[in-house]
Amino acid sequence: MSSINSNMKLWLMGLFLALVVLIAKSVIDAGVHPIYVSFFQASGSALYLISTGAFKGVKLTLVKRHFSFFVIASLLGFTIPQLIVFSSVNHVGVGIASLSYALPLIVTYLISLKMGLEPFNIKGLLFLLILVVGTFAYLFRSEYILDFSGSWSWIILLSLSPISIGIANVYRSVKWPTGLPVLHVALLTNLFSAITYLFLIFILAPRFDIASSEKLNVTLLLIILMLLSGSGQFLLFSLQKSVGPVFIGQTGSIVTLFGGVLGYVFYGDSYSIYTFIGSLFIFIGVFYYSKYKLLYTQN
Repeated sequence: MSSINSNMKLWLMGLFLALVVLIAKSVIDAGVHPIYVSFFQASGSALYLISTGAFKGVKLTLVKRHFSFFVIASLLGFTIPQLIVFSSVNHVGVGIASLSYALPLIVTYLISLKMGLEPFNIKGLLFLLILVVGTFAYLFRSEYILDFSGSWSWIILLSLSPISIGIANVYRSVKWPTGLPVLHVALLTNLFSAITYLFLIFILAPRFDIASSEKLNVTLLLIILMLLSGSGQFLLFSLQKSVGPVFIGQTGSIVTLFGGVLGYVFYGDSYSIYTFIGSLFIFIGVFYYSKYKLLYTQN
């Protein structure tokens, strides 16, 4: 896989996930419970992957053999973090919620370093630090700091999301099911996640509380969310085996970058000098770390 192809997939995946978060906020504001949004995201990903032919050749014996992998990978990588983010976004704001996608990079790097999956290299570490600093600078706005009152419980809950995603990034690489193609793993992981959400919906029985005038808009938005989620999952798993967990961990900062642009366009979010500095740092960090990592992988 060429470096251009890998970088393009990484940036596209970040754009798709940023759009998913934006749409999720819109439909939740319209009255859709976060569990339903999470379910549509997982089921949309599964349906998209089925449409690409991912279901062909799936062997039940291999699914049974790697059952625990799909349960753990779906819970840690999708079910738990997505439900946390979608449930807390209206309590802490889009900016703070975006950190859930940026911070897994740190968690993924530290775990990978500890397990010997990522070699310690000053140059690579420097690029990652530039990326992390840029992400925090990008999100630094006085209104986020001032709005923390009364939201600490949600912020503490939100902190579990990047930990869960970081562990999942490494887990998928280490425990990747032998004998199963990439698209099979992607499809089955999302199917397991969708089933988990269905179980939660059955237990909690949340209601749709949408005004009649909003139903058509919400339906269209959910369809778009499902398509974007499926496209993002296709890109995620196509990168997982070839470039490793830390490379994929950069997605969060790209989501933050695109999320800010989309927030400005659709919600009129304000910008500061830190935003532009952070944007520059994010671009530099992703560009140079991706280049360094891909060269290291090829060698």
